[in-house]
Amino acid sequence: MKMVADRLQSAGAYSSELKELAGRIGDLYYEFEDACSRIRYHRDAVTFSPEELDRAIGRLDSLNRLKQKHGRTIEELIEYREELEQRLMEAADSDRLEEELADRIRKQEALLAEASKELSRCRREAAAELEKKISDELSELNFGNGTFRIDFRNADQFGPNGTDIVEFLISTNRGEPLKPLAKIASGGEMSRIMLAFKKVIADYDGIPTMIFDEIDSGISGVAASVVGRKLMEIAAGHQIICITHLPQIAACGAHHYRIRKSSDDTTTYTMVDELNEQEKIEEIARLLGGANVTETTRASAEELIRASAGKGAAG
Repeated sequence: MKMVADRLQSAGAYSSELKELAGRIGDLYYEFEDACSRIRYHRDAVTFSPEELDRAIGRLDSLNRLKQKHGRTIEELIEYREELEQRLMEAADSDRLEEELADRIRKQEALLAEASKELSRCRREAAAELEKKISDELSELNFGNGTFRIDFRNADQFGPNGTDIVEFLISTNRGEPLKPLAKIASGGEMSRIMLAFKKVIADYDGIPTMIFDEIDSGISGVAASVVGRKLMEIAAGHQIICITHLPQIAACGAHHYRIRKSSDDTTTYTMVDELNEQEKIEEIARLLGGANVTETTRASAEELIRASAGKGAAG
């Protein structure tokens, strides 16, 4: 570049334009030399340390291994490190934290104990009323010699229902000890006991449909009429499906279906037939008099239906 500038400078004697270009190239040359001088200065000022390079390479390797191990970015690893440091600090101060947590637990247990005590008090008050109402219903449902009781025991620890263990106890015959309801009630007894429960709590359980099977087991006459009336009372707010062989109960229904079986050489069929009004009378008459339906049994069936209609119809 210096040689070019010198030659253009010599030629500048013959051309003012070449002289101007020679000046500009000269200026560029000196700027270039200055830049090279500064670059050499910075180059010479740099000190190379193989140990520092090894440390940098080792750190990069460590970071890459951590990223691969934890599946996190550098920023996420930094946050994770801060989290671990916090946990280490808490661990170092574990005695104080343990005491704080123990104190919080004691306070919560005191509140829980007080709430459980109040819940138990309310529950026992309600149980006394429920026990009397269900006992009255059971008496009407042919359990006149039975006893019903709601038993309370304290649990060893707190639970979702407080500290009460509640159990329904019943004796279906005079002189028999009280036993858990589920262990002594037969199918028919259980249906009538559930009928008593539903009669008392029907307005609160929110169950739209109830099914009673074998509810007529072991009862007849007046007791059967009472069962029919109870079903009709519950049916005022619920749908009742009842399977029965007693005419006193069947007469209380608003809709009647006959279930029958038939078979051929290979298969047995179960058929359900909806009954019209006349078929309903015939079926109840058959329940009253057996296979031979007479005018007397038909009249009795009609009387049962009229009597039940005066109480309201079951759904």
